[in-house]
Amino acid sequence: MDSTSIMALIFIVVGVIFFYGGYLIGKKHKIELLRPFLYKNVRKKERDKYCEEFALVIYFLALGMAAIGLSYFFNIVKLGNIVFILSIAVAVINFFIVQKKYN
Repeated sequence: MDSTSIMALIFIVVGVIFFYGGYLIGKKHKIELLRPFLYKNVRKKERDKYCEEFALVIYFLALGMAAIGLSYFFNIVKLGNIVFILSIAVAVINFFIVQKKYN
């Protein structure tokens, strides 16, 4: 196994971990997985909705990491890099939108 394959596996595993974290936050409403300063001003009755919207941020991060990992395996690194950069950009924009909406 060469170093590229190892990097690809690392990105895929981290992507799956992030996806699972997004699932726990979005569907199971495990808000305690987030840092407290992210949700300290969110009202109790809005926390479920906040979790669902914040999970999208984590899903986009997971998508980007998994895409770059898969692109290394299929030797389409440029496409993987584009998807990675776009998903990070969407995640950051969505993060600021969610934070502004609830804090």
